[in-house]
Amino acid sequence: MKIQIIAVKTTEKELLKNLYSLYLYDLTQYDKKLNLSSNGRYEFQGLDVIFKQNSLKPYLIKVDSKLVGFFLLTGSDFSPENSDWGIEDLFIIKSERRKGIASRTISLIMNKYKGEYSIFQFQKNTESMKFWYAFYDANSIKYTEIERMESGKVCTIQNFKI
Repeated sequence: MKIQIIAVKTTEKELLKNLYSLYLYDLTQYDKKLNLSSNGRYEFQGLDVIFKQNSLKPYLIKVDSKLVGFFLLTGSDFSPENSDWGIEDLFIIKSERRKGIASRTISLIMNKYKGEYSIFQFQKNTESMKFWYAFYDANSIKYTEIERMESGKVCTIQNFKI
């Protein structure tokens, strides 16, 4: 299985918009404030900002040349806790989950972008929480953890250095 992370080009904005709609749909089980727009999509309001800020780096995830997801790498201007990097909005389509793709993708990211990381999760998203704890354990990553309220939801943030 060959995993590639490929920077999203401005010309692929519509593709990223479609992937964000799928990602936000998944999040509706944790955030009841997410609603379909009049065109039948879940709309990500920050899409335009992503393509205007150098410290926001959207990537596609491909396995054997097949598109399976995306993630947003945030630089220090947008990362929580004043870290160098944050991995936001990590999304793998359901048919490709539990195959090690997300873990291997994160390893690729961290090999390319060294520094302090902050990882943010809604505590209600127990699958995300379990995933990240397993990733830290499997990779012997020592992290610190804090909780805080964000948009009325309890969130957990792990900080570590690569």
